[in-house]
Amino acid sequence: PKLVAQDKPLMTSLISGVFPGADIGSVDNDVLQNEIRRLCKLRHFDCTENFMLKCMELYQIQRITHGVMLVGTVGTGKSTVWRTLLDAMEKLDHVKGDAY
Repeated sequence: PKLVAQDKPLMTSLISGVFPGADIGSVDNDVLQNEIRRLCKLRHFDCTENFMLKCMELYQIQRITHGVMLVGTVGTGKSTVWRTLLDAMEKLDHVKGDAY
């Protein structure tokens, strides 16, 4: 599913209720997008508008769920999206991400 702007306040409220005082943090979307673009350039990928959209949708959904499954036909960029996003988040958060 795709997140919409109306979902964010509800999710923040739910998280605050379940984990009072927890700092859920956030990454500035512009900073994250710039890092994704940098990684794409470094890896000789074409960072299209659609690629960026898929990276940001995955970023939004993974922030509120415990697990994510990407499905689609072969060669559509699923692995490239999650690997690029994971590396960008590691660079910005300074936290090593693990993928299974």
